[in-house]
Amino acid sequence: MMRYLVRRLGHAFFLLAGASVLAFLFTALAPGTYFDEMRLNPQIAPETVAALRAQYGVDKPLPLRYASWLNSVLHGDMGFSFAYNGPVAPLLVVRARNTLLLTITSTLFAWAIALPLGVWSAERLGRLSDRLLSWGTAVLLVIPDVALALGLLIVAVRSGSFPTGGMASVDFETLSPANKLRDLALHMILPVTALVLSTLPLLVRHVRASVADVLDAPFLLAALGHGIPKRTLLYRYALPAAANPLISLFGFSIGVLLSGSLLIEVVMSWPGLGPLLLEAILARDLYVVIGGMLFSTFFLVGGNLFAGEQRTMRVRRVLTRWLVTLGVLHGIVGFAGFFAPYDPVEQDRKSPYLPPMRFHLIDGQGHFHARPFVYALKLREGSFDRYVENTTEPQPVRFFMKGARYRLLGFLPCRRHLFGLENTRIYLLGTDAYGRDQLSRLLFGGQVSLLAGLLGAGITLSIGLCIGAVAGSFGGWRDSLLMRLAELFMALPWLYVLFAIRAFLPLAVSPLRAFFLIITVIGIVGWARPARLVRGVVLSAKERDFVRAARGFGATHGYLFRRHILPETSSVLLTQAAILIPQYVLAEMTLSFLGLGVPEPVPSWGNLLSSLQQYSVLVSYWWIYLPALAMVPFFLGYLGLASSLQERGAAYKIESRIWGI
Repeated sequence: MMRYLVRRLGHAFFLLAGASVLAFLFTALAPGTYFDEMRLNPQIAPETVAALRAQYGVDKPLPLRYASWLNSVLHGDMGFSFAYNGPVAPLLVVRARNTLLLTITSTLFAWAIALPLGVWSAERLGRLSDRLLSWGTAVLLVIPDVALALGLLIVAVRSGSFPTGGMASVDFETLSPANKLRDLALHMILPVTALVLSTLPLLVRHVRASVADVLDAPFLLAALGHGIPKRTLLYRYALPAAANPLISLFGFSIGVLLSGSLLIEVVMSWPGLGPLLLEAILARDLYVVIGGMLFSTFFLVGGNLFAGEQRTMRVRRVLTRWLVTLGVLHGIVGFAGFFAPYDPVEQDRKSPYLPPMRFHLIDGQGHFHARPFVYALKLREGSFDRYVENTTEPQPVRFFMKGARYRLLGFLPCRRHLFGLENTRIYLLGTDAYGRDQLSRLLFGGQVSLLAGLLGAGITLSIGLCIGAVAGSFGGWRDSLLMRLAELFMALPWLYVLFAIRAFLPLAVSPLRAFFLIITVIGIVGWARPARLVRGVVLSAKERDFVRAARGFGATHGYLFRRHILPETSSVLLTQAAILIPQYVLAEMTLSFLGLGVPEPVPSWGNLLSSLQQYSVLVSYWWIYLPALAMVPFFLGYLGLASSLQERGAAYKIESRIWGI
């Protein structure tokens, strides 16, 4: 046992050391530093800037900077924060404590809810209640974290029952110990709820699958035959028998929540590592970025020390249904110019924050109209920002009418739109602060976000296929080296890594360059998991009987790989594509939502929701949240597709034997 523990601790130390090296390699790619912005200040002399650069060694070679940073780590400083004018470690310790408080509390609550729900669902496997719970968790699983957090904020603002941000009230220091604890608990309700809801579906599905696998075990049937009550049977016998993979999952759930807490902390204004990292990125405070990434990696590696090597999730769906659903949704987005009534950047300054219009078939006098119509909106009497329908002005909807010019599929000039109005404008999802149509921005933004997901997944799978194929085919030192590198990347919390890499890239770039930077960064970050899966498939396929027979007949290694081994990876690659595309779309949304991704006026699903960070918008204009709900079918479709491919592809089941994810 001691030998195993020492080996795992040594492995964790290797991962942390590798993460620090990667972080400093990223800094070498940074186009500027904190002091470059000081040069733009006319009150600061160039000699002062040069002296500061020399004092903090930012112009030294990379190995010397890394050695200097290691020395500061040994002294407990972890570098110097230029923005806060002090050592990094004290900043990180305070923020990490807050993040840990949020993460551990959320983990305990999530498991306390997931265990009884999963056992209850497994006991009713296949019944209506089980199917309803499965669908409920599926819908909850595909709601973006940012939409979930913003939705909770809207509920809190409307109800007025919970604090909407921060960690403590203004008069916190004057409260008694009991009231301080109560105040802290009230401030934790919203972020903990958001984190619990974001991770609960996966936990429930895993508990359900693990318990369902052991319900037919002979010892349970024998216990049932001896008259042991079903409740006792489930919790005293079945749940302990299924505990091994669940204990493994517990460590991974901490890491998942830690990575997810970054965005929740920013949206909920929780003073954790997330807001600190975002501030450091915007200020180019690189040592804080490096320290934040290493702290999060340390917590994730600590959680993984408890993790084992089993993970299963089976959700039966009809593959064709999901393919058709995704095909229709992508077709609507692909032909956004036809389905969108207006140009996404076209502004109507007379109609800022206009609420959604509704289709009608029956007018105010009770008359039926075969052609749908909408009512024009007018300001309510005595109000300057509240609109009501003007029932005296019905506007019939015209179909296939000419409107703003656009390029169908990017190159065919066209003016036909699916619907519109002749004398005024129609806003089915309302307008934003500049009077831009929300529906048009949703559809055109989907082109940007989905393209980022598709191209990012293509980069990831290409890198993963090449590295996994080399590792599985050649073995030896190549395999060991590549898999240790893959373990290093898998041990890094991907959202923190994504932020850290983005910090070392230019902040102010053109929309096209920003788009390709995001795709490249997202694609490079996630190659490790597909590489390990491809390696496992290649190792398994090399020992198949038909491959051995072909080798015996004199087939070359290249022929065997092209004709027999490489096709075996198709199931893994397709399933990974269905998993990675929505994950990378969410990554692009997160970056753009926080102002680090695709800039305005180019629409994307991330910057479409960015105005909800303003309290006045969150409180007054509920329709700005509608695009987030419209995105849910896309993620639900990819979830169903991935589950179907996972169920049908036998090769994908190698995942549970080669790496616990």
